[in-house]
Amino acid sequence: MRFIILSIFFILTTACAENVQTKNEAPRIAYLIAGSLGDKGYYDNGQRGVDRLKEEYNAETLTIEIGNDPSRYLLSLELVTQWTPDIVYVIPHGFESLLQEYADKYTNIQWVSLSIPMQSPQNNLSSIEFYVSQGSYLAGILAAIITTSDNERANPEASVGVIAGMKNPIMEKDFVTPFGLGAKHVNPNILVRELYTESFTDPTRGKQAATQLYNEGVDVIYQAAGLTGLGVLEGAAENNAYAIGVDINQNGLYPGSVVTSVLVDYGNAISTFYKKYLDKEAPRGSLHKFGVKDGTISLAIDEHTKSILSPQLLEELDAYVNQVKEGKLAQNLK
Repeated sequence: MRFIILSIFFILTTACAENVQTKNEAPRIAYLIAGSLGDKGYYDNGQRGVDRLKEEYNAETLTIEIGNDPSRYLLSLELVTQWTPDIVYVIPHGFESLLQEYADKYTNIQWVSLSIPMQSPQNNLSSIEFYVSQGSYLAGILAAIITTSDNERANPEASVGVIAGMKNPIMEKDFVTPFGLGAKHVNPNILVRELYTESFTDPTRGKQAATQLYNEGVDVIYQAAGLTGLGVLEGAAENNAYAIGVDINQNGLYPGSVVTSVLVDYGNAISTFYKKYLDKEAPRGSLHKFGVKDGTISLAIDEHTKSILSPQLLEELDAYVNQVKEGKLAQNLK
């Protein structure tokens, strides 16, 4: 079941009341997201994990899309609690404090925050944390490898860039800073350009930002901007340049221009946590971390990547990936 929140509370609560009667006939798993599905990113990725649980455990599922509308935060949480789920996975960008309140108020529900490590005053909110910074670090390494290679699209000056949706501590920690660190590990003299679009929902702005950086000599851009970032990928294709996607495999969106994507497997984390939940290995208030070592964070290497990178460059990249897995690189990136 999937709800896009409407303004008429009565319709939604009536629908929930009808479902309450089936409580305990099957596991109930809810997915509450600040944005909307169709982002070709982490929201869609998480939905795949929920769908997998529906199939594997014959679960009833409910997805609520808030659509980045703050006026819907409270209504969305009311709706999900009235559906009486066993467990709720939440991507709570923008309503973190409200989620903490609801987690402590509705203790019959197992609440799980995805991507934002959180605790509630009564310790009834678990968290899944992704070491996205490790993937961004590898993206920086790959960008530097390309711009310092003899690739026909590489400019004489080693220059790479990252385009982020917002300038805030999370974006800096997970995407911008580690990307630069990875690039400079390969080439300390490389020029790393940073640009912020101040939007996660404007592909046109993303393409304009990418075109600006490509015109300034940047060879490879890492996009960390949601739907805005899809415009970055389009800009790479139009400018005969390279880009790196994020969250899910975006390589095939613009073949020959998207070298790789930093995969953040929300779906895998959701299903892994659920197994721990069933095995009583996920107590309330617990924190669960996923990164390159366990395969939740990785680079998408497929036929599109192999059409761009030579076997020698792929081998060089693989060596760096193994060093991160072994804790020899990016040890301090969390």
